[in-house]
Amino acid sequence: MSAAISVIGAGTMGAGIAQVAAIHGYQTTLCDVSSDQLESALGAIEASVEKGIAKGKTPESARELVKNGLRTESDLEKACAGSEIVIEAVPEKVELKRSIFGQVESVVSSDAILATNTSSIPIRDLAGSLKNPARFVGMHFFNPVPVMSLIEIIRGEQTSDATIDRSVEFAAKLAKEPIVVKDSPGFATSRLGLVIG
Repeated sequence: MSAAISVIGAGTMGAGIAQVAAIHGYQTTLCDVSSDQLESALGAIEASVEKGIAKGKTPESARELVKNGLRTESDLEKACAGSEIVIEAVPEKVELKRSIFGQVESVVSSDAILATNTSSIPIRDLAGSLKNPARFVGMHFFNPVPVMSLIEIIRGEQTSDATIDRSVEFAAKLAKEPIVVKDSPGFATSRLGLVIG
């Protein structure tokens, strides 16, 4: 059976992450409190897959992988139960993210990875409220997720080596190029953009 992952937040980034995970064989649950947002995300994912197939950049098998491997759920606890990796991709609000991880931590297994797709909030600001911050990591995907190959794996002060290793392995399974960076304002690529800009 394929590994299960959950993506919390069905906006542009969440939908893109869920699409890529499903195409690469993960049993993927996309979660959002809004059923309208989930419906919109599914439409965007289907359109993205068809566009990729038409351009020859996505295999035809992606259609079936998404159809059979991606489900939606509006209940956070149901969405995360049984997942090995939970990736949060909600708006950049510290308290919202902390609240989500508090709920998620209570339903997932003790070795599940908890990841945030934040591009600006320090990992330590989110990990501090967790019972087990060793399994917390940043996974900064880039938009559009199905096209961009880079992913930043952000190590928090208490993130374990095992969590980093599993996160890098996961990124590689998604056909992404992971770079491991330390927790600092803006992470590597955002800082690079400031220097170049």
